[in-house]
Amino acid sequence: MMSSRRGWAPARGFPTTTGDPVERLNQVSSLQELHRVPALSPDQIMIETQLYKVDQQLQGLLVLWEHRRGQLDTSRRVIEFKEAVPEVTAWLETRGTDMLKNKNNFGRSKEEVLQLLTEHDGSDDREVAGMKTKVESLLASYRLVEANGHRELNHIRGTASSLEWEWTRFYSDMEQRHKNLHLSLSFQDYLFEGSNWVQKTRSLLDSLAQRTESVDRSEEAAEVRDELSVYVACTVQEQEDRVTEAKRISTELHSNVLVEQAAQIEQSTRDTMRDLECFRLELERLHKKLVQIESEKDRERQLTKQRERVLEEMLQTEETYVADLKLIEKCRPRFVSEVLPSTLKGKEDIIFSNIQDVDAFHRLHFLPQLKERATTTDEAARVFIECADDMTGVYVPYCKNKMASEDLLTSHRTYLSRMQSMFGLQMPLSSLLIKPIQRITKYPLLLKDAIRYTSLLGQPTAVLEVFTLWCFSSRNLPHLVISTSHYVTVNNPVQREVSPEAIHT
Repeated sequence: MMSSRRGWAPARGFPTTTGDPVERLNQVSSLQELHRVPALSPDQIMIETQLYKVDQQLQGLLVLWEHRRGQLDTSRRVIEFKEAVPEVTAWLETRGTDMLKNKNNFGRSKEEVLQLLTEHDGSDDREVAGMKTKVESLLASYRLVEANGHRELNHIRGTASSLEWEWTRFYSDMEQRHKNLHLSLSFQDYLFEGSNWVQKTRSLLDSLAQRTESVDRSEEAAEVRDELSVYVACTVQEQEDRVTEAKRISTELHSNVLVEQAAQIEQSTRDTMRDLECFRLELERLHKKLVQIESEKDRERQLTKQRERVLEEMLQTEETYVADLKLIEKCRPRFVSEVLPSTLKGKEDIIFSNIQDVDAFHRLHFLPQLKERATTTDEAARVFIECADDMTGVYVPYCKNKMASEDLLTSHRTYLSRMQSMFGLQMPLSSLLIKPIQRITKYPLLLKDAIRYTSLLGQPTAVLEVFTLWCFSSRNLPHLVISTSHYVTVNNPVQREVSPEAIHT
């Protein structure tokens, strides 16, 4: 019975039924516990009932109080929002505008840009950070008001939207300003490095130009050229990249100052690169010129050496020739003292002719003069000029007599062969006696070689004059030499025939 009555009027602390399964388990546990408590009296039941009613009323009052407090809090937020927004708007219009009044000023130098960055990242940045916190708080309050609802919601909605738009624009401009200042700083770095490259390149060009002034070998010119080529290969592309980046930044920032500075460094770079190319071409021309000069010098040295060899050959063969003349001179007394066939007796003047005059001329006059003076072609030429008459005087009689001498030697070849072994000669007497003819025909050949090498050297020379004078001052001598040589060549195949053209050329 007590259980049924407690069912309609739950006592204080009796749990209310809900749909939550966990709560239901708690209620079942309470009911079980209640069945174990002592039975209440009617008065106690009435008191419990009244207390429950009071408790329900208090709960209702709490709900109403909480709702009213929420409304008051929302109204407070609305009031605070309406009071704070004008302050923020005024700050944006005054201080915010002042912060951005120089947003297109990116500085003219690295020092100015760093100063602007210091100002932007210093007090301005801290002030903006504080205002950002305030604006975010106001917008958060507005969103709570919008969530809870309020009679002035429509009125403050436009204000909140305007505040959010203005603040977003301002903050975006400030962030862009920070980014632009760093771009300007990068621009100044490119500008500084680019200017340094121009100065360094100019100094290098001046240094290389000074070195080039003293360059006289192709190897030195090649070293300077290669040094310049390495510098260009290592630095020019970097400089072009700097100029490209500087132009890009100046265009992106829409700064007339930066555009002008970028144009200046671009022009300086172009001028410097043009000078680099001109100097490179100049070095190429210098190198080719020096290579040509050295080639010509090598050719000149080769021609000079060949001409010197001609003079050396002339002197060496002259010494050999004088030794042969001395050997002939030694044969003449022994030839006279021998028991000769009657056909040879008294014929020594025909056989040997004036060989003693030829020997004396070469041994006492011509050879000493060649040894002393034939160090150059011109000096050798002068020796021939000075000795031309004497040479003609001794060789004309010898050449005129040579055919008669050769006839005697040919008709007594067997006897003379025995005398060759008796005299201890290495060659027949006829071979010795032909040497003056061979020698007199050798001089034009040697002089012709000397003339050719001197002509190839492009040097004025007296050799041609000497050769002409020596060959044609007495026409008897060349003709005698030619005719005699032709006779000897026919009878001695080893001898070389000298044509008139060889003498006249």
